Order: sequence, then structure tokens, then C-alpha cells
Amino acid sequence: MTPVKPLGLMMSPSVLSTAGKAFDLAWLEIADNYGREATKAARDRLARIILANPLCEGTTAETLKRAGLASMAAAERGRGRAPKAAIACR
Repeated sequence: MTPVKPLGLMMSPSVLSTAGKAFDLAWLEIADNYGREATKAARDRLARIILANPLCEGTTAETLKRAGLASMAAAERGRGRAPKAAIACR
């Protein structure tokens, strides 16, 4: 297993919990799209995409999930790097 470099993120426990829920919800929707060999890479990519979004107090898991899935789909369509999500902290 290749170690993952820390992203240098600081977040509250509630925001971390929301990001985890968003990941779980998103993965449930797309897990069947990946074969056994591609699962780890796809999960890693999805996690990085979700964590790359602005993680703000009050952002819902559903909002992060939708942004993550949209970015993942764009990356899968061959657009190169996943686009930045349109989530803004208030």
C-alpha cells in the first residue's frame, strides 16, 4: 500500500464527519462502476476530490456528495484534472 501524503487540512470534527458521510454516499452511487482492480484508485480519487472542496461549517453531506460526483464524472470523461466544485463557504 502506498502511503497517502497529508493534504495539510485542518477541520472541525463536525466538518470531518460531513466529509466522511459525503464520501460514503457518493461511493454507494458509483461503486458498481468500478471493477475489483480499479476500486482502490477510484476510492482514493473520490476522497481527494471531496477533500479538495471547501469544507465549511454548515456545508451538507449531500452538497459535498453532488460536487464530488460531478467532479469525478468530469474526470472520468477524460477532461483531465477534475474541475473545482462550485461550493462557496458563507
